[in-house]
Amino acid sequence: MRELTAARQIALEAIELWQGEPASLQLVSDSENYVFSFTASKKKRFLRLTSSHHRPRLQIEAELDFICYLHCGGISVSLPLTSLHGLSIEELQVAPHTFFACVFKEAEGESFKFDSREANIKHFRLLGQTLHALARKYRSSANARRLAWDEDDCILNAERSCPSPKAS
Repeated sequence: MRELTAARQIALEAIELWQGEPASLQLVSDSENYVFSFTASKKKRFLRLTSSHHRPRLQIEAELDFICYLHCGGISVSLPLTSLHGLSIEELQVAPHTFFACVFKEAEGESFKFDSREANIKHFRLLGQTLHALARKYRSSANARRLAWDEDDCILNAERSCPSPKAS
């Protein structure tokens, strides 16, 4: 609980950099990153806080570069927004840790609900084919490349992020 309280304090500090309304801050998720929603200029935004122990800055730059590449390729993605300082990544120090803050627009449209209907299956196949075709052509303009799924420590050691099963 203490860690979540600290993350909330960092989040309050971070959303100031994107002119967020402090009273609107709400926790959305807390796994490898902390994700909060908040309101800025009457629009819903999402703050992602990533510890430098989880991802170095160059990895986050590469992730944001890939998101922007997908957008330019016609994929509907939630784009990162720049802070008051004109940065898409802000560093926040909480001794002895560094957190990287990124803010994203809210996705437009309706939430997609997957079920077994043929239309959904076709939709996901087409989306997957489109994403894979774009990803094959991607060349990073950032200083670092994105990790492949089988290089990502978060995926390779997912059990660290999963709760322990309760004894029966």
